[in-house]
Amino acid sequence: MRRWSLLEFYALVVCLGTLVWFVTALYFLINGVVACNHPELTMNYWTYANHQTNDRYANNVVRSGGRSDSLIHRSEEAITADRERSWQVELQIERRDGRRGVGISLFGLIVRSVPVTLAYRSAGQARGP
Repeated sequence: MRRWSLLEFYALVVCLGTLVWFVTALYFLINGVVACNHPELTMNYWTYANHQTNDRYANNVVRSGGRSDSLIHRSEEAITADRERSWQVELQIERRDGRRGVGISLFGLIVRSVPVTLAYRSAGQARGP
């Protein structure tokens, strides 16, 4: 049975850590791309559900500290306009979070490639010609 050198063991541990990091970064990268293109798919349930109808939106505004009398005296069209404006803001926030996730994932993948390259080269040197 062949014994591994400390350098080979180190290289394998770095490769395993990189594999875990790569899968995690890939998940966030895909999630970010989806959030940029279809933000309603990555939005949390509470926000999505509260923007589907005027009743849900009005109840949400009242529960979160908004003034209930301001919604009672408003027309259905005004509430719909407010809800749609709020929906557009939520979509913009989700797109921004998606772009940030893509940027962070790409940066992490680039930074993580340095130790992998060094570990790969050192493992090759440890094995010899």
